[in-house]
Amino acid sequence: MLTTDDWLSLAGSAVSSFALVDILYEHILDTSGTLGFLVCWYLAFLLLYGAVVGATNSRAFVVERLVTATLYVAAAVVLTALGSAVVFIFGHGWRALDHLNFFTHDMSGVAPTAPLTQGGILHAIVGSVVEVGLAVAISLPVGIGTAVYMSEV
Repeated sequence: MLTTDDWLSLAGSAVSSFALVDILYEHILDTSGTLGFLVCWYLAFLLLYGAVVGATNSRAFVVERLVTATLYVAAAVVLTALGSAVVFIFGHGWRALDHLNFFTHDMSGVAPTAPLTQGGILHAIVGSVVEVGLAVAISLPVGIGTAVYMSEV
């Protein structure tokens, strides 16, 4: 549970590191680029946040806070990548959903530039059913055997 001091340290470090990197990166060094700016902002944030938290806490606490901040950023990057992939795929593929052949035909003999009235995802559906069936056929006996063993021993 974060206290008010923790939230203010986090927010103050984020805002001040943004201002510092904005002045240095954009105006003094005269560089540009979103990715470079975000990387510099994150590194400056870690330095400032570590200094702010380290002013009143032990080294172990500072390391824990920095690792937590790093894990939250890593999770945000992964979720952003996943979300952008899903949005991109849905945005480009929603027009195929109203064609019946999309669900009943496979892609054999269909060119990538063919209209949406040709081809479909039947091969992907069948492949998924086969993979799930094999996974269940292998894991079900092993799971039941493990459960019997665990309850008896």
